[in-house]
Amino acid sequence: MATSNDVKCKRSQARKALPIRELEKVWLSNNEACALLDCSRDFLEELRDNAEVAWAKIAGKCYYDYASIMRMFERHRVQAKVANA
Repeated sequence: MATSNDVKCKRSQARKALPIRELEKVWLSNNEACALLDCSRDFLEELRDNAEVAWAKIAGKCYYDYASIMRMFERHRVQAKVANA
């Protein structure tokens, strides 16, 4: 008959055996988005108002979709001009 310690040990071993994959962060807090963009909260509000980035408001806090911020960078990318040699 298995004791409770045996069951705990088997659970622990099962957890260790599973490969753990690091999850990508999907939603950024105000502070994280400000740090990523090196901008103020007022600028983030402007981005929200202009629908430049996807965002959600939960319990009074705004969160920004990381992929949406990256797409905004792509939309506003300026291609470098190659000088003729």
